[in-house]
Amino acid sequence: MPIFTRLVSNENHWIVPSGHPWTAENQEREDIFFEHRYGFAHEEWLFNTRYHVGGYQYGHIRGLYQYHQPGNRIDRTYLYAVKEDQSYYIGYIDDIELVGDQWRARYPAVADMYDGYEPVVYQEIREVKGDPSGLDVHEFVPVIQFKIANAALAPFPIPMPDFPLERYPGYEAYAITPGIQHLFDRHS
Repeated sequence: MPIFTRLVSNENHWIVPSGHPWTAENQEREDIFFEHRYGFAHEEWLFNTRYHVGGYQYGHIRGLYQYHQPGNRIDRTYLYAVKEDQSYYIGYIDDIELVGDQWRARYPAVADMYDGYEPVVYQEIREVKGDPSGLDVHEFVPVIQFKIANAALAPFPIPMPDFPLERYPGYEAYAITPGIQHLFDRHS
């Protein structure tokens, strides 16, 4: 069954962080999105090719963490982002596999790669004036793997003015309903 979920907005095609307004006062508040607490979000590296190993891209999609069991597969995941209260179609990814909590043991080459790039990730967060201490709160780890050929991204975010953002304001994953399916079909 297809699902849809939100990605954090990103001006760099989800290759490196683009920065988000944040304040240290928000860091203890769970009711504020992570990017507004630390100035970045983990999925901002989703399509960074340095996280490509053995034919798979590894990354993080916050809304899919709820399915974070090894071997769980999602046939199609539609992606949208929100910037300044406007929803945008990003694209979709087919055949996503969740890597699970034991990913380090299951994918040692991926673990080595993530560990090797850790200083770079910290630097990239600092470059957009984010607070890398957010990585102490939520470790930068892969949640999913997929083949790049299975990602069909729009060349740029496409406005979806009729998307019911008030019904889907957060980063959860939602089942596709006929009413939502037509919104994504119109752009994919």
